[in-house]
Amino acid sequence: MSSTRNTESRGEWLWKKMSAIYGARFLDLWSSVDPLDVQAEWSTALRGMSREDLQRGVAALYRTRYAPTLPEFLTLCEPPRPVPLAHQFHIEQSIERTDSPTARAKLADIAGTITRQQRTGIAWARRIVDAAKTEAVPAMKLALAKEAIRKWEATNTPADREPGCDDEVADATT
Repeated sequence: MSSTRNTESRGEWLWKKMSAIYGARFLDLWSSVDPLDVQAEWSTALRGMSREDLQRGVAALYRTRYAPTLPEFLTLCEPPRPVPLAHQFHIEQSIERTDSPTARAKLADIAGTITRQQRTGIAWARRIVDAAKTEAVPAMKLALAKEAIRKWEATNTPADREPGCDDEVADATT
């Protein structure tokens, strides 16, 4: 009675995968050697490699123009190296300051945009309070509207300050 293997090695599986991806170009790469020897060597090299790493290498094959050698494939399987912290952030070496007239104009533009958006945001509460002057409005609804207006007015009053006046702290020693 002859026994047959039911499972194929990783090298055999990868050989079939790369043959399907690269076709004759892949087979020509190994035409001068015994395919079983190559598959056995690849299986040995892939032994112990995690499934995730192997999948990373196979996924990279679809972006690689030419069939890789064993060392090239092992490199494709490696996880990406972490980016050093110093390369993750760009730190400005010099700080450019905006002159006061430009800052005032920009702040006025921003304030105008915020005011336009906030007026429409609190208009619902003002309508409820106005309606309560001429018709019956549930007390809870009126209280909610008045509280919303009170909070909005407390946080949306224009502050009297010069742009940039709080940007720097005066040095007491000079």
